[in-house]
Parts: sequence; structure tokens; C-alpha cells
Amino acid sequence: MKPELMASLEKGYDQQSLAEVLIEEQEWDAAIKVADKQTYNYRLIATVADAVIAYRPEWVIRASVKQADGLIEKTQSKYYSHAANWLRRAKAAYAQSGRTGDWQKYLSKLKEQYKRRPALMTKLNGL
Repeated sequence: MKPELMASLEKGYDQQSLAEVLIEEQEWDAAIKVADKQTYNYRLIATVADAVIAYRPEWVIRASVKQADGLIEKTQSKYYSHAANWLRRAKAAYAQSGRTGDWQKYLSKLKEQYKRRPALMTKLNGL
């Protein structure tokens, strides 16, 4: 029954359910593949990122930074809280992979690059 169920989920519209089943089955790379195809499904990407942080921190870093950068580039302060949430994931993934120094460099770069955006700086200083 499992192959039929998985085939049905793979063909279905609701990729969130597919990702959740793959996570439950500890199929980390397959869940990542689903998330990579869902560029604008932030909930799905977040679900996968939160689930695989201990297993695939490098992917979580890439995905989280990509999401945060996209939100910051919109130059609208209403997106900064969401960007900060993605950056928290990135920070945790950096820590998981033993690269806290790289996280500090990345955060410093962001602070320097966006020092003229006080609303963003408030969020970044909270990290």
C-alpha cells in the first residue's frame, strides 16, 4: 500500500503532505527535493528546514539565507520579522554544523550592508 500512497502524494497538488510523510519516514533528501521545487511555498520550506536541521544543516543554511535575502531585498519593513525567522534557522544550522564563526561573519556582513535600515537593524541585533 505504501508505494501507491506515495505515488498518489507525489502526483497530488498538496506537496506539504508529501513532505511531511517523507520527513516522518526520515527521507531527508527526498523531502529537500520536494522543498527545492516549491520556491514560493514558505510553509513547506520551513517545515522541511526545521525537520532536517540536524541531518542536513548545509541545506538549511542555503535555504534559509535565500529566503531571508529575498525578504530583505523587498525593502519593506513588514517583511523583516519573517526574514529574522529565516535567519534564526540559518543561525541554528550554522551552530549545528559547527560553523558559528561563519554565522558571525555573515551576520556582520548583513549589518554593514543594511546599516541604513533601522527597522532591519533592530531585527538583526535581536539575533
